[in-house]
Amino acid sequence: MEQSAADATGHFRAAGRRRHGSVWEASQKASWRKATGALRIHAVSTLAIDIRPARLQDAEAITAVHDETWRAAYLGIIPGGTLTRMINRRGVTWWEGAIDRGSRIQVVTVAGVLAGYGSFGRNRALALSAGGEIYELYVRPDYQGMGLGRRLFSSCRREMAGRGLEGLAVWALAENDLACAFYRALGGVAAARGTERFGDRTIDKIAFTWS
Repeated sequence: MEQSAADATGHFRAAGRRRHGSVWEASQKASWRKATGALRIHAVSTLAIDIRPARLQDAEAITAVHDETWRAAYLGIIPGGTLTRMINRRGVTWWEGAIDRGSRIQVVTVAGVLAGYGSFGRNRALALSAGGEIYELYVRPDYQGMGLGRRLFSSCRREMAGRGLEGLAVWALAENDLACAFYRALGGVAAARGTERFGDRTIDKIAFTWS
């Protein structure tokens, strides 16, 4: 959760003091974020973007992306100790094994830097009328908002369609607002709900589907 401007800067210590200033500062911050985002999108559009199957030599970079993105997405949702153990299980050796076994993993690189990955295969939930499933799709926070997630999603979907897996399902934790909004924006329909246990918490999850 982001700190408020008051917490982050310590400027607004007295109730009501500098109220007009706070509105101006909030407006300036919003304008700065918008401008910065536009500059980043423009910058990334001029760089070489590549989406391809993962290679063994990508294992270390995928491990780093997995660590960074899971902490960003799930800290405060999945209990901290459980989250750390889940992340630590997916070390370089784990990813090397997954790639070596032929697991379907696509990576997106920007100017040679691995910025995200997606894994996919056959749909595991028989109750859903979908042939394929994206198991994981993550883009590093510094590279979000640039359309890379959409490109990676589309690439995984095309790969599954090319293998005769028509229809697609993706599960997301209901408390992961950004992921749920992302899949809804891509046209996903909330088709089912379930729960998953993480340590001492039971968390709702949503299945999004595409025909």
